[in-house]
Amino acid sequence: MVTDTLIQYVERQLRKAVDPQQVRQVLKAKGWTPQDIDIALSKAGGAGETKRKEQLEPSAKPAPERYAASARQINLDFYVLWLLRLGLSSIFLVNSLTAWLDPSGFKKLLEASFLTHWMANHTTLVHLIMLNDLMVGVLILLGRWPLWVFAWAGGWLLAAALVKLTALL
Repeated sequence: MVTDTLIQYVERQLRKAVDPQQVRQVLKAKGWTPQDIDIALSKAGGAGETKRKEQLEPSAKPAPERYAASARQINLDFYVLWLLRLGLSSIFLVNSLTAWLDPSGFKKLLEASFLTHWMANHTTLVHLIMLNDLMVGVLILLGRWPLWVFAWAGGWLLAAALVKLTALL
């Protein structure tokens, strides 16, 4: 699946005058499919390889040590993104498990918040929280639809923060 992060990485590499074949090799080594790489190169630089080769003169090609730096950067990007995804998905998955194992704690929190006083039955909302957090945690971990899932997760975390803050008042 072609992500915005992949396209941005390819764009950065092409702007640095890294040969598209080298970008292709680095991405392939990191597990990207040839189809995803082709799409990313196409979106990042229009015609991709042919456009970049026409723009570069042989003397303007980067030194081999720049390729190694690029490979290190994609390694760092890859691991940092995975760490973020793992941490954020853990928050949602543990919250879902907590709602399943100890729904009374969630009910008390919802009852204490004036934002949820209009609800007659908080049990339904606890089940909704449990299912939502489970789905969001799994989708973040899988990396599916990252822009939409991260947007939903951010909104959901904001709503949860508001409920917790209003429960303190």
